[in-house]
Amino acid sequence: MNYGVEAKPNQLGNNFVQQIVRKVVNPFIAGLAGHGAASDKQGLSYIREIGIEATATDGTISAFGAQSAQGTLWDVLRGFLDVGPWTELFIEDRPDEMLNPRRPGGVVLVHRNNPFRDLDPSKGYILPQEFLVETVVVTDEAVIGWDVERSDANVANYFQVNMPRFDLFGADLLNLAGVSKNPRSFYLQDYPNANPKLYGMRFMEAATQMGGADSLGRVDGQSEAVMRKGVRSDALWIDQRRAQLMAQNKDNVVFESGSITLSGQATLRAGMILKVVHLPSAGRAVQPFSWECYVTAVQHRLVPFHGFVTTVTFERGTGFAERIRKGQGMADSAYLAEWNQGGALHG
Repeated sequence: MNYGVEAKPNQLGNNFVQQIVRKVVNPFIAGLAGHGAASDKQGLSYIREIGIEATATDGTISAFGAQSAQGTLWDVLRGFLDVGPWTELFIEDRPDEMLNPRRPGGVVLVHRNNPFRDLDPSKGYILPQEFLVETVVVTDEAVIGWDVERSDANVANYFQVNMPRFDLFGADLLNLAGVSKNPRSFYLQDYPNANPKLYGMRFMEAATQMGGADSLGRVDGQSEAVMRKGVRSDALWIDQRRAQLMAQNKDNVVFESGSITLSGQATLRAGMILKVVHLPSAGRAVQPFSWECYVTAVQHRLVPFHGFVTTVTFERGTGFAERIRKGQGMADSAYLAEWNQGGALHG
């Protein structure tokens, strides 16, 4: 409230992010620049304003308590938004000129839905994306080495979503409101990659700090009609969040995670999709084979006598899934497509 940020009981999450940046962060940066912090010989500050790209599915937040929250501003935002299970919040250093003119360049605070794709390519992103996630494509000639693993550690088939900031009757009752209408809305009974007959009962629980965009927020002390409408809205939001949580985690057993070392890729950064294309050796009538992953960290290194290399940490790799989808014939074989007789750095 000291900075003029609204602390209303119900406001849209993206709007809250924009207010924090415009009314708290950027004025602070301007103050640093005004005192000559980090400036060159001409007195021009290296510090610039932070841009905003807030495109996550808009939900309602209850900003009560924000003025007394402990920690950094990132902690405050994370505490009132659904960062983690459903959305991302990070600062990105971009080229000043983006391919899409509607996207800000420079230093940008990004609040977006998790950019995860369904295992079925025809379904695209699980959560809606206003902008396509940037993809960097490399061939196996750029691959120096990788360390990949997958396991059943994160398999889940029974899901519950809690709503601690909004619910008045207990999250268990709001969850059961949806469960009673459709038991399959919380339980993956026959889905192969999470089947309880194979993996046992695996419970996943997450908390949404938000309500739906039409949420009434706090409805205690209101009339019975307002109370019922508010509870119904919150139950629908929980149903939606639960369905999204299930869709993002139903195929965890086949997704790979790990790291991959590439010849230098200067444009690659966290938050991108990396696509690796395996080109068959010359003269082989084999279809190219490719897989992709979501990049969570990038490290660029200049190694003496070896050159420029990029090490990528990733998750949700589709290598295993793509291999088992391939056929066994000569032209469709994943094994033959990956078989590179020239070595890792041929070409």
